[in-house]
Amino acid sequence: MQLGELQILFDAGNLKSCTAVRYVLSNEWTLQFDRKLSEPVLMAAQRVSPRRFKTLDAAYKACTEVGFIGMEVAGP
Repeated sequence: MQLGELQILFDAGNLKSCTAVRYVLSNEWTLQFDRKLSEPVLMAAQRVSPRRFKTLDAAYKACTEVGFIGMEVAGP
C-alpha cells in the first residue's frame, strides 16, 4: 500500500503498529504495518513494492508521515 492509502487506514483506526524490517539480503529497510482484523501490509512505492529505505531515519520519517509517533525495529 502506498502512503496515501496507509494514511487513510491510520485515520480510520485500522493500523495497530509500524515495524521496520530488514529487507532480504541487503542493508535496506522496509516498513510493515500491522492491521486490525487483517494481514500485515508493507509500504509500497509508485513503481516498486515494497518501498525500501537506506536508513532507519528515512524509514522513521515515512512512519511519522503515516501518523505514528514511533516504530519498532525487528531483527538484527
